[in-house]
Amino acid sequence: MRRLTIQGLLSLYVFLVSLIVFPFLYVQISNAFNKILEKETLENAKTIADQTFSSMFQIMKKGWSRKDVIEFLNSLKNPQDNYEINIYRTAIVERLFGKIEQPPLDESIIRAIKEEKELILKENYKIRFIKPIKAESICLKCHTNAKIGDVLGVIEVNSDLSQKIALARNEFSKALLLAFPLPFVFIIIVGLFVSKKIKKSINILHNLTESISKIEDLEKLKKYNVEFPFEEFNEIYTNLKKLTDKVSKIAIDKDVLEFEIKLLEKFILTSETIKNWENDIILLLQEINKIIPVVAIFSVFKEDKGYKAEIFWIGIPSNDIKVSFERSLEDYVENIFKEKEEFTFKHNIARDDVCILNIDNTQYKTKTINIENLKIKGIVGLFVASEIIDSKSKLLVVESILSTLLNFVSSVKAIYKYMRELEYYATRDPLTDLYNQRIFKELFNYEVHRAKRHKYKFSLLVIDLDNFKVINDTYGHEFGDRFLVEFANILRKSVRPGDILARYGGDEFVIVLPETDENVAYEVAKRILNNVKNHAIKTPDGKIINPQVSIGISTYPIHADNTKDLFSIADTMMYKAKSAGKGQIRLPTNEDIQEFLRKEKHINIVLNESINEDKIIPYFQPIVDLKTDKVEGYEVLSRIEYNGEIIPANQFIETAEKTGAILKIDLIILQKVFN
Repeated sequence: MRRLTIQGLLSLYVFLVSLIVFPFLYVQISNAFNKILEKETLENAKTIADQTFSSMFQIMKKGWSRKDVIEFLNSLKNPQDNYEINIYRTAIVERLFGKIEQPPLDESIIRAIKEEKELILKENYKIRFIKPIKAESICLKCHTNAKIGDVLGVIEVNSDLSQKIALARNEFSKALLLAFPLPFVFIIIVGLFVSKKIKKSINILHNLTESISKIEDLEKLKKYNVEFPFEEFNEIYTNLKKLTDKVSKIAIDKDVLEFEIKLLEKFILTSETIKNWENDIILLLQEINKIIPVVAIFSVFKEDKGYKAEIFWIGIPSNDIKVSFERSLEDYVENIFKEKEEFTFKHNIARDDVCILNIDNTQYKTKTINIENLKIKGIVGLFVASEIIDSKSKLLVVESILSTLLNFVSSVKAIYKYMRELEYYATRDPLTDLYNQRIFKELFNYEVHRAKRHKYKFSLLVIDLDNFKVINDTYGHEFGDRFLVEFANILRKSVRPGDILARYGGDEFVIVLPETDENVAYEVAKRILNNVKNHAIKTPDGKIINPQVSIGISTYPIHADNTKDLFSIADTMMYKAKSAGKGQIRLPTNEDIQEFLRKEKHINIVLNESINEDKIIPYFQPIVDLKTDKVEGYEVLSRIEYNGEIIPANQFIETAEKTGAILKIDLIILQKVFN
């Protein structure tokens, strides 16, 4: 769509105004002219009527004859300057002097005679003035039949103005037509002048706006002063400077946006960034200083032994600056988290060729994170000049960087902590913090090989809490867990730092005592038994109970030379101690070892015969939905039929695993289940 120029717009407005104004002027001037002409004509008509009467009166005073009257009337028949004069006699005069040739009396003449007053009639640009002639005392000499005030006659003056008005309108129209182009000529001249001034002002504004390519240019524009020829442009420029001031406070430079995009792309969490995140922060600090000056980046996060603060300086700070900043940071963190903890500081330097000698007029901007369930608590911050914080646009950049930093550093800390916990709890029981069964088996096996190589004895203790199921069922799992934790603490206090202590399962614990024979192992077991008996635990209902345990012992290489038999012997001794009345310790005797070996041999014979004679039986244990009592599936268990008896798995499964017969049993069970 083509737009009008200012000159074109002015011309259009002038044309439209002329179309309205000129007809209006024409009508108004015409009306004014008509009124003036009518007024002038009426005054002339009155004058003519008065002069006619005066002339006629002068003649009558001398005494005139009928011939004089006729000549006088004939002289009036010639129009004078477009005025027509008629004289009428009334009946009073006709009775004395007779009738004369005159136009017939119309309603207006009759009305003037009756009302005895002057009449002015206007119609179609024609003016008619009717003047009654009244008798005076001097008139009664001749008009003896009249009295003073009687109307003796009428003088009528007619004037037709239509020709004059038509001529005037014609001339006025010509004048208007000649004047119609004058406003356009004037506006063209004025428009050219104004357009030149406007274009000059527009070019100045254009050059000013074209010179803006960075945020810094906005500051220059605010300081630049220009005087325009028109006050409106000065007002526009003033408003432009105000807008520039507002934009400069909220605008973000293109370089800053590109930097923020790269910042987001850079901090993608990988195993490499988690390991070397400090290097990434140093590189980030160097990149940030290309956009805004940042003295330091810092992070403070809660760890096991207090807060660890890592400070990344753009240059080398003086020792006074380090100390001052550390104290300030400690106070700030304590104020944020309302707790006093130990602090450890680590200072990192981004550039060795830069020295930081003064941190006046600087302050730090921070963001905080505190996730209770993940136990992540800390802050990240930027140490910048105060003017950066005061600038809204630059503050937005700082806030964006801080958000990215907080997400990155807190994620690194959380992942690192999670990985440490995974590593830790891969070897630990999460409830008691003792070694778990998996790592115990590895350490137990390692101890067998180490003892064999160095030719020393070691002992194994298998410990079971007596009546724990009753306690757990009576007081609930929460109290049961607390009971197990307190018992684990008793075990820790009862053994040496180098002893291997583990939770084997449920309420069963094991201890490997390196370089310990059966006699020393027995003394350790007695110490455990006494410590347990002397430890009172308060139940939720206010009662006091004392833990009680049964302990079985086996010693390498006296009782066995492999982990499987050592554990089986100690486990068997623990069950014998429990069967003997609980709260006891049992060391294996020669009879116990012989019985164990006979049992192992017997189980081996039973296993081989059962496998060869196909006496392995699958037992189907139903899995029931307690809500509907519907059987949803079955768990398949292994049993052995021997001499008419059914032998449960707990009597042969360990031997089967030790000898490798477990694989054959599994195949037989699978064949029978699916056939």
